[in-house]
Amino acid sequence: MNVNIFHGTGSNPDHFWFSWLKRSLEQKDYNVWLPQLPNADKPSVAEWLPFALKNGTYDEQTILVGHSSGCALILSVLENIKVKVKKVI
Repeated sequence: MNVNIFHGTGSNPDHFWFSWLKRSLEQKDYNVWLPQLPNADKPSVAEWLPFALKNGTYDEQTILVGHSSGCALILSVLENIKVKVKKVI
């Protein structure tokens, strides 16, 4: 199962609970992608969306986790993929 975790504005994969969640899920054999989104201090869905679509994995077993503006990114991803993901948090 794939889990994509998206941070928010001014953040990075080392903030908050992101790396803890990644480690915890990997211990349970999840494939976790926790990217550093480009230009996080000045987020732009126009920049983040192509990055997320190109580099992320999206299938029926994918779970998407977002924090802050990462949630807006998830909504855009969902509008632009043709598959129904398993869960969004």
